[in-house]
Amino acid sequence: MRKLLSLFLVLSLVLTIMAVQLPGFAAETTGASGAVQDRDRMQDMMNSGIQPMIQMRDQDRVQLMTEEQLLLRSQLREQLQLSNEAQLQLQERLETALRTMAETQSANTNQYRLCFSDIETHWAKDHIRWAYLWGLASGYPDGTFHPQGLITGLEGVLMTGHLVRDLKGIEPYTALDMDIDWSLIPLWARDALRDQTALRIMNQSQTYSQMPLNRYQLAVMLAKALELQKSEGPGPGMAPPFSDFEKIPADGRGYILSLQNLGLISGDNGKFEPDRLVTRAEAAAMLMNVIQALDVMPPEWVVADAMTSLTLTLDENPTTGYSWAYTLAPEGILALDHDAFVSGQTSANVVGAGGQHTWTFKVLTMGCVRLTFRYYRPWEAPETAAETRVYAVNVGEDGLLESVRRIK
Repeated sequence: MRKLLSLFLVLSLVLTIMAVQLPGFAAETTGASGAVQDRDRMQDMMNSGIQPMIQMRDQDRVQLMTEEQLLLRSQLREQLQLSNEAQLQLQERLETALRTMAETQSANTNQYRLCFSDIETHWAKDHIRWAYLWGLASGYPDGTFHPQGLITGLEGVLMTGHLVRDLKGIEPYTALDMDIDWSLIPLWARDALRDQTALRIMNQSQTYSQMPLNRYQLAVMLAKALELQKSEGPGPGMAPPFSDFEKIPADGRGYILSLQNLGLISGDNGKFEPDRLVTRAEAAAMLMNVIQALDVMPPEWVVADAMTSLTLTLDENPTTGYSWAYTLAPEGILALDHDAFVSGQTSANVVGAGGQHTWTFKVLTMGCVRLTFRYYRPWEAPETAAETRVYAVNVGEDGLLESVRRIK
């Protein structure tokens, strides 16, 4: 039964490649026989009829954001105070999952069967598969996931609590100060519940409940776990977001509005259906929306042509005493081939006799490397950097660059 616990913990970390602006490259990034451009440059080329040498992998996981969506996501990140280190850790875990996914795809087998036997035709198979690739899903002993199975109050506690704990990268709260009758909690869940953040957002009846959760109950759990404030509205004369808005319990409508405003929940044919019971697949999708809304994962830019080297160009102004310095972690995947500074070629936002600094890195072996650039005065500590940029670079088994991502 501990496997069942693992199953619902994973639902909190189903990740996709999320869409986010990629402003990190100051100029075009080129390789041996291919090129990677930043998003603005790529869009300019498309508008002018030029086909850029770049493609976006898995269009369903890489979307363009509207200004309103970006603002809402920024607000949610601010509310959660999601740390940069937590984002970096999640990024690195995803790199491992991506490599595992590539290996299973090249094995000429049904990759979904490698996870669970009952999800091949299910609409949430990708969500469930990502959970498996993260090494968090084990399902039932018979190799099934039961995507249409209903989640209980206890499972909702585990799911939402684990989501917040992992996203924020914080130590979990202790539940020892709560008056919990542990004899009513199944043995398989007791250890996990003792340190779950979500215990602080649950009432005892829900914690003990083995009854299925409905959409309203799970949504309120999620809103409280994310520490969202209740939204007011709709105002006089304004249409509610759902045609069955009046069926939502009054004391929780503000939470539903907050989630809806952030794009974390949506209705079906204009209805929220608060009393409809929630399946495991639906819960996975809801939590995936949280991950996506937080922009935890930036987009993946896949090199269209073979590249055995990576060139980055950044604005630099040595007259101020500042210069860029880089680090590679781990070492041994990329190595600097050459670099050069050219004065007088800079964007308008660099004051003084600025220019551009270009680095070319050659590929040594396969792997994922974190390439960090810091802009600071060499006689000062790197921690004083005025700007820091971090890129995740993937190199395939064939020794060619697969993708470059801006993490920070």
